[in-house]
Amino acid sequence: MKKLPLVIILPIIIFLSSCSSNENQVDERSIDAIIDHSKTMEDLLLSSNYYYIHLGGTADQILPKEDPNNKAVVKTVAYLLRFHKSVTSEEVLAEMKNRNMRPGTGFELASLGAQYSNLKTRGIFAFGSSPHTIELLETVSGRDFYVWKGSDTGMFPSTHSYLAYKE
Repeated sequence: MKKLPLVIILPIIIFLSSCSSNENQVDERSIDAIIDHSKTMEDLLLSSNYYYIHLGGTADQILPKEDPNNKAVVKTVAYLLRFHKSVTSEEVLAEMKNRNMRPGTGFELASLGAQYSNLKTRGIFAFGSSPHTIELLETVSGRDFYVWKGSDTGMFPSTHSYLAYKE
């Protein structure tokens, strides 16, 4: 019985292992961001032409400012993480922690949307406004800003991004 040379088998093994590790890959995109704390959530949503969706009240009632006296304008860098597979919110938060990041808040997501009115997205999630989950979404009908109570423990598709900031 003839043995195959190791030279042929080794490249095949390397190729196969690189294909399977792609699904665990996370893309990281950085964007310059300006967070203007002198504005309200309502101001940000109006200036960005987002349709606000929540059944429990206005954006300012549901997502109040952490510090209403804060009027600072902060220049920072926002990060959008995108996974190559469907993930849970727990997996997203664990990856952020591994990268020394924290999840973005609803206010930061609305600020990003106001700053980049041409931001095209299939969905950007912000998990930092507990107990709410927030999604910024481009649809055929326009731009939507969804807020729902509770953190979703289901699977999020690989087409979505997750807002984060360095700690």
